[in-house]
Amino acid sequence: MVGYWAGGGNINGQGNVFIGRKAGLYSDGSNNIFIGQNVGTSVFGSNKLIIDNYATSSPLIYGEFDNNILRFNGDVGIGGMPGYKFDVIENSSSWAARIFNDGNNSTRSGLKIQSGTDNNSGTNYMIGFYDGNESWLGGITSSGGVVSYGAKSASSSQKNITKFEANANSIINKIKVVNFKASRSSNKTISGFIGENIINLIPESTFYDKKNNEYITDKSAIVPVLTKAIQEQYSEIEQLKKQIKELKELIQNK
Repeated sequence: MVGYWAGGGNINGQGNVFIGRKAGLYSDGSNNIFIGQNVGTSVFGSNKLIIDNYATSSPLIYGEFDNNILRFNGDVGIGGMPGYKFDVIENSSSWAARIFNDGNNSTRSGLKIQSGTDNNSGTNYMIGFYDGNESWLGGITSSGGVVSYGAKSASSSQKNITKFEANANSIINKIKVVNFKASRSSNKTISGFIGENIINLIPESTFYDKKNNEYITDKSAIVPVLTKAIQEQYSEIEQLKKQIKELKELIQNK
């Protein structure tokens, strides 16, 4: 006990650590740690952790040793001052954070994100993607029970827009579609593309991950080229329909 009347009223408790004026004054439990002036003065029970600079129902740090519970009633920053409720700030060549639920079992889930309206009306932002200067790149949203991934689109007011001049059908016909095993530890086969092939045809769709020695393809990045290919085919079909109509008219007029 450190501090004036720290734990003074706790007669039967054992193994407590009280630091601060009147910390744990009227508490009755054991194996508690209360730090701060008047902290835990009327807290009953055992195996609790409370840290603050004054008595409050929402201490900065609260914990329960027997239940392995730790709660922060404030913004938490790791590696720097927080700008959000939880902020991990890093400057290294590795990942900033990891969520790892091991067990080699499909019942081990990863990350749960819950946000937005209760009935999922409107556009609910689940995840946002930004560059190093915090410029918006895209995000994952949900609306009406549908989850969507969206990347940036061009605006008609932009000055740096140019036409897609390449022959899209020529590009599409050169793409090699294959079946392969996406995981070395699974026998499941999926359809996809050869990284070395598509990165040369649609560079923005694929990048080479040196760390894992893998090609990563964003299939949605291929959609603009597919759209252009369909437009080219539609134009050819319209031309052919016109030629057929003209030929029919020539035959009928003979």
